[in-house]
Amino acid sequence: MVFNLLVLPLLGGYVFASYCNITRASIKRIDGYRLFFHSALWGLLFLAVGYSLCYFVSTKCSNLVVEFHKFFPIPHIGKSIIALLIGLILPLIINIFYRKWRWVKNEIQKYGDHLDELLMRAFEEEKLVQLTMSNGKVYVGRTLQAFEPLSEYEYIKILPVQSGFREPIKHKVTFTTNYTKAYWKHLEENPSDIQVNSYRGIVLSVSEIVVASFFDQDLYNTFNKLPTMHQDAEKK
Repeated sequence: MVFNLLVLPLLGGYVFASYCNITRASIKRIDGYRLFFHSALWGLLFLAVGYSLCYFVSTKCSNLVVEFHKFFPIPHIGKSIIALLIGLILPLIINIFYRKWRWVKNEIQKYGDHLDELLMRAFEEEKLVQLTMSNGKVYVGRTLQAFEPLSEYEYIKILPVQSGFREPIKHKVTFTTNYTKAYWKHLEENPSDIQVNSYRGIVLSVSEIVVASFFDQDLYNTFNKLPTMHQDAEKK
């Protein structure tokens, strides 16, 4: 019976470690017995707090303890329930002060790859990104979602501003479609709809992205005005 009561603290430890923004990254990197012992460690800590609280209540309000055991006539059940409640409630409190986006930034900086870092900065700073796909298609737009590190996301969603193609030989980017006019028309017809996330974006496969970078329209225009090496050779 005593070992059965340990299930509640173990569950509380697992919930805390999985949903608290401080510990959730470490949980994603482990599984099997390591996950069990990690959850058990937090569960034992919460159980120790439960023992302390029960001891304090029994010395100050013994009548309350007696009434509790009338409804739950199981030895030590109160301590296990307290441990479970701590595991359920504590992540909600911590996450108020330690926001998910702060956790995402820290974990991407530690464990993410260059694409994770670029998309994170683009989302946070509201910068445009230029994505070249394996079929030569090029998209410029804003990312519409944040990414969790260590999660194997297969697709990303962007709000396109321009699209075109990259030439297979010279690799020069040529834009053929501008979506800005469509967005302005939408705003004229729906003036109250000003949230960028309300627009329909496009979904791209991460595995198909071959080149990713920030996009600056002025810099793009400047480079396009410069003569290429091939053009210089023809002039000579």
